[in-house]
Amino acid sequence: MNSAEPKLTLTQRKRLDILAAARTEFLETGFRDTSIDRAAERAQVSKRSLYNHFASKEALFGAIAEQFVAELQQAIYVEYDPALPLDEQLRDIAEREVAHVTDDDYVAVFQMFFSESESLRDIIDEMAARAGGHDPIATWISAAAADGRLAVDDPAFASGQFVALIKGPLFWPRVAGCGPAPGQKVKEAVVNGAVEMFLARYGKPA
Repeated sequence: MNSAEPKLTLTQRKRLDILAAARTEFLETGFRDTSIDRAAERAQVSKRSLYNHFASKEALFGAIAEQFVAELQQAIYVEYDPALPLDEQLRDIAEREVAHVTDDDYVAVFQMFFSESESLRDIIDEMAARAGGHDPIATWISAAAADGRLAVDDPAFASGQFVALIKGPLFWPRVAGCGPAPGQKVKEAVVNGAVEMFLARYGKPA
């Protein structure tokens, strides 16, 4: 039986159109200068229709940021394979993470978050709480530990450490406006270092 994806309702399609239009608007003009009128015009909906979906500009921006996080979580998902070397699987995860968190649009969204941290504080807290419940890297670590190949008591904590080894040099300096986009050699060095350090801490002897 062919399991085709269910068709979106008109309301769902309209919501996605609004998000796509607003995403472009925010990236082009920044949070403060984004106009709800222009976002509605881009989406070809009325301002009232936009507000029926999103109560405020802050709520709209929060939904877009959640899209970016969901895209990252989907991109870095790697199913644990007991037949493959751990370093090979971790390198795959790390390279996916690097590709996403060094993307210019991803960086720009989080620069806006932190430049408007006061007005977006509640949304930041809500996003962090929801994202904490779904961590593909922690899922992979948990499976590898259950297979006896990693010595990890807290997969979520270990996942945070692994991500920090990547975001520390590649993502946060750019969010803070402290440097240019990293080159390929820098990315490769960060990936290799993250994998080696993680396995040195949590790997079990073969």
